[in-house]
Amino acid sequence: MNQLVDTLWLRLPATGRRFWLTAGAVLGDGAYLRRWPPAALAVPGGGFLLGLLLGAVHPGVLYTYSFVVVALMLAVAAQGAAMGLWVWSGYALADLVLTDRSALPGFFPFRDAADRVLDGYLPLLLTYLLLATLLVTGPLLATVFAARTASVVRRSASGSLASPPARPSSWASWPGSATPGRTPHRSSSVHCGVSVDRSRTRLPSSRSRVEPSCWRWWRRWPA
Repeated sequence: MNQLVDTLWLRLPATGRRFWLTAGAVLGDGAYLRRWPPAALAVPGGGFLLGLLLGAVHPGVLYTYSFVVVALMLAVAAQGAAMGLWVWSGYALADLVLTDRSALPGFFPFRDAADRVLDGYLPLLLTYLLLATLLVTGPLLATVFAARTASVVRRSASGSLASPPARPSSWASWPGSATPGRTPHRSSSVHCGVSVDRSRTRLPSSRSRVEPSCWRWWRRWPA
């Protein structure tokens, strides 16, 4: 059983990836089922059989005639893009072979082969592609967006847990300061990240105004 699981979820996606990268991503979306080997085989096989059944017995000439048919296939595809591909393959195969479309203009018996291809089978192929967009492309995009969101959240969490820079523990560690007990040089000091010539700097004339933090720090500077 493990060999079958590895063939289905490892070797088959690797083979598809050689020809088309997206094909490998689709076939491997759902590989989490490898943790439970019976489910890893039963879910894709059951999806394919369900597609065959729905393609054979669905009402009308298209899947759009029954909301229940679409809902059942979508429920299987929600487990991963690979399951959506299997159920889509089963439905398309059974629907193409067994469904009677002789009442549709593109499939009238008296029309020649070229007209039946252009007016009948080509539009039918477009309906299958629309169904594949819902069952395969949708789950694959959901998986990609979920992975990118988780990556962004992890990066944000790691950034928020980083320790903030430590504040200076001594007077000497401040820019422009001197050894404790000694008066710093009056002509060049740094305030608020800017080099200031203290001898040319004056305090605001009005003391009623709210002074910026850098000015309040200046006023506490030792004479």
